[in-house]
Amino acid sequence: MAPLVLVLTPNGGEVLTVGQPVTILWKSASRIGLVAHQVQLSTDGGATYNQDISPRLDGTARSYIWTPTADMVTKEARVRVVAIDRIGNWGADDSDGIFIIQQGDRQSPAVKVLYPNGGERLQPGQQVLIRWKSDDNVGVASHLVLLSPDGGITYSDISGPLDGTDQNFLWTVPAIFTLRALIQVVAIDVAGNQGMDNSDGTFIIQVGDRQPPAVKVLYPNGGEVLQAGQQVEIQWKSDDNVGVVWQSVLLSTDGGLTYSDISGPLDGTAQSFLWTVPRLATFEALMRVVAVDRVGNQGMDDSDGKFTIQLPMKEAIKDKEVKEHWEGKDGGGERWGGIAVPAHATPDSARGGGRVLDALHPPGLASPDGRKRPRRGARSQQP
Repeated sequence: MAPLVLVLTPNGGEVLTVGQPVTILWKSASRIGLVAHQVQLSTDGGATYNQDISPRLDGTARSYIWTPTADMVTKEARVRVVAIDRIGNWGADDSDGIFIIQQGDRQSPAVKVLYPNGGERLQPGQQVLIRWKSDDNVGVASHLVLLSPDGGITYSDISGPLDGTDQNFLWTVPAIFTLRALIQVVAIDVAGNQGMDNSDGTFIIQVGDRQPPAVKVLYPNGGEVLQAGQQVEIQWKSDDNVGVVWQSVLLSTDGGLTYSDISGPLDGTAQSFLWTVPRLATFEALMRVVAVDRVGNQGMDDSDGKFTIQLPMKEAIKDKEVKEHWEGKDGGGERWGGIAVPAHATPDSARGGGRVLDALHPPGLASPDGRKRPRRGARSQQP
């Protein structure tokens, strides 16, 4: 009686790749014992089996690892396993259906990261479901998920090997801080080709920092007299436990009631800003510097005291209110060097306000009515 043989794999429908090892499996039996096996290949759907793809195998063998070669490429492959017993009887079985032997696959899997994909803010210890889509012409065999903390310069494995069917990974965010995190997903197909994709944009991993930056305005810090059109270097010091990322400088002309940005965003390392004094007049100017750290905390400081911004004299005199003040139309009282002084004021009190008068009309300069304001210590002259 001939030996019994049953081919298990490949048994029809498989796609094999040149150069990729395949394990051929079968079952065989004989009443008197088997002494040998032989594996053969047909490339014409079973019409002929003219290629021995194994050496003579032992009677106990039930598998054989075979690597297809380029000359075996076909869409109609079958294998046959022959078993031989002790007296030379043989039995055989073929694959139930045809299978494909194809050239090595060179097409990489397609991958698309879905989340996190840019702009997210994650917290250390938070559990995040990283999601992606992947596909391949032959089949994805495995995945890897990697994290970059530096915008893509370096990556580290955070998942280990994942199954080829996986499309997500539950990740616990590590205790690090970065503004430039990226996720990369790598898909590997059965031929070893790799496809990958990164987050479209960076996301933030932020630590629980609640400490705002420390800021100190150095100049102007109170008492300065600045001229419209003058270039001034605003100076300050700023520092933070995590790091200052940007800063801005603001000006108040009403003693701190309102502020307007005069610098736009400045680098976190900046400690000065060159400013052109605007064409306006005020005795209530204040400077404010705002510093923002890596997690969005803000620190700020204002000038310790008010400083003055004054217009050039010609521009000041053109101002209607200033002209009326020169002419004494804004109230009664005696004149002090051509400037109307309230009736209750004395030369000493007027002199105490000399800083205001100086901003409008320096001593010794003729007023609109042709008179000169007396220098400090001179006596008042009545018109």
